[in-house]
Amino acid sequence: MADKYLIAGSGGSYIRKALSESDPKRVINEVQDQHRLNVPTAATAFPILDTSGTSHRLIHTACLDALKKHVMAKITPDLSDHDYQRLLNSTLPYLGVPQLRDVPLALLKLHPERITDAAKQTIISETELYTTCPVEIRRHMWINDPVLFRDFVRPLLDAYRQDKRLVTAAREMRPTDALAITRLRRNHPTIVALADAIHTNVSLYNLVLSIFRTSFLSTGERTYCNLRFDLLMKIHNNDVKVVYDKDPCHLLVWYLDACIRNQAMDDRRIRDMQSFFDNVPREDPVYGDIAMILYGDFVFHIFSLQLLRILKHAVMTGSDPASDRSLKWAATILKLGTRAKTMIETRDFRVHKIDKEVVAKFMATLAQIIATDDQRDRARVKRKAAQGIGPTDAGFWTLDDDSGEDETEGDMPHMTDTEMQIIASNQVALQVYCQYILDRLAQLDCVALIQGLPVMLACQATDDSSNVGPVKLDSFIQSFVSCLLSPIRPLYPYVLNHARLHDIILTKFLLRLIPSHSLALSQLFRLCGALQAALVSANPGPADVAAVQNKPEAFRLIAEWVDEGCKLGLEHQFEQQPEVVDACQHLIQKSPAAAGPYQLSPRNQVHVAKFLESGTKPAQ
Repeated sequence: MADKYLIAGSGGSYIRKALSESDPKRVINEVQDQHRLNVPTAATAFPILDTSGTSHRLIHTACLDALKKHVMAKITPDLSDHDYQRLLNSTLPYLGVPQLRDVPLALLKLHPERITDAAKQTIISETELYTTCPVEIRRHMWINDPVLFRDFVRPLLDAYRQDKRLVTAAREMRPTDALAITRLRRNHPTIVALADAIHTNVSLYNLVLSIFRTSFLSTGERTYCNLRFDLLMKIHNNDVKVVYDKDPCHLLVWYLDACIRNQAMDDRRIRDMQSFFDNVPREDPVYGDIAMILYGDFVFHIFSLQLLRILKHAVMTGSDPASDRSLKWAATILKLGTRAKTMIETRDFRVHKIDKEVVAKFMATLAQIIATDDQRDRARVKRKAAQGIGPTDAGFWTLDDDSGEDETEGDMPHMTDTEMQIIASNQVALQVYCQYILDRLAQLDCVALIQGLPVMLACQATDDSSNVGPVKLDSFIQSFVSCLLSPIRPLYPYVLNHARLHDIILTKFLLRLIPSHSLALSQLFRLCGALQAALVSANPGPADVAAVQNKPEAFRLIAEWVDEGCKLGLEHQFEQQPEVVDACQHLIQKSPAAAGPYQLSPRNQVHVAKFLESGTKPAQ
């Protein structure tokens, strides 16, 4: 054993075996002599230290730390190749010893390419050692072992997918604080860890992108499209030019990121993006990655909002939407995103133009509806002006008298069965129509909501699994409630004050969504919880300019909505989401509507808050 290191498990086994086979005193003397452990000067000091109560273990640890500190000081980039290799050879056997592994790890960090197969196996076999190993060493191992790298990446992707904050942020079609959401996404531990792991290695970056594509194909989850976008922008922000310059999607992502942060697409950015697409060859495989980027939640939302703005501009200028090149371009880009999965699966990288029926029928009808809305808005402002009320003080539609609000019959343009089928079967049409409804909700336009919300209900009721279905309305449902609770322009006082409004918005829409959307129930809880909190708050926000006129009635309404929502939730037994059923049972048991408004609301609030904190599973 004299020519071997007396360390770690093998050293312990050797000593135990020797002690069992021979006289212990003789074995101890032999080990001390063979391994130069018999130091007379130290032996004379032990009795004194024993008397002072200092243990041999403490002495050994202090000596070991001092030696390690001395050796670590010698490990610098200036270390000669000969000295480096000699030191590495002599310390690698200590890789498995927690107290000494810092020395060989510091050496390998300088030159990870010199790692031996034995050292690699030691690192991989010990979980703690592998996770604490400098990323420079692991990066070298990953380059030569893609399977090992995939094992490192998968838990990071799961953490990103399951982060409730990101799931919630991704659903917002019109976020009120886009910069905060961008920071949350860009500084997420998964994105930071992936960027650090890749550093300047293009092959690892390409491997990560391959993992994104494979995961997207197997699950269809847009989370991987968001990851594709966020990782590239993180590498851009880290100024790792050697990596992002190799990504053909870099310029597009850079342009889109500016649009998302500003929640708007100006003419310059649109021209930049059009120029980008002009430079991508037809049917180039890069369109697969481009489509993934466009299908990401944040990009898809901002493009659909831009498409609605283009349509509204066409209406205001009197141009024909069917011949508007900007509208067709934006719609084609949106469609490209919807084809991401199919495009990668089939290797068909053609850019398909937007369906003719979407422009000729859906867009044309929506343009007519928008024109009618504008005429009604102008007439209303004129009517208010006659009463001495300026445009900025005109308030919302629902504060008018009934005159002019019942124009829901007759020759008013509306979505026919044909257009509703287009909305139900085409993601581009659905997304644009959702943005239109949010526009009219922000104005509390009862006429438009009476016409538009039933269309959303009809679309979600489709039995065709290839159509929108319940899952694809999640973003709209959450954004709908977010609009009502907007901190910039809160609408809740108007909803609570006007029976017509809460009948349209709550009774005839949100509650009717619950049987097919468990998210509708959680958003109802979110809305009611926020309304209760606002009603009992001693310091309402400065934006709450319209006070609730009848608080007892408001509390009664909230309790009624919660109870009805719970009954619907229990009736349809969201079996895949037991937390929903549990929350419903608590709310009904603790706060029946008959208990009285002021008594039941605080108890409701506790259970609503608890449910919202636990979160609901993201729809698969």
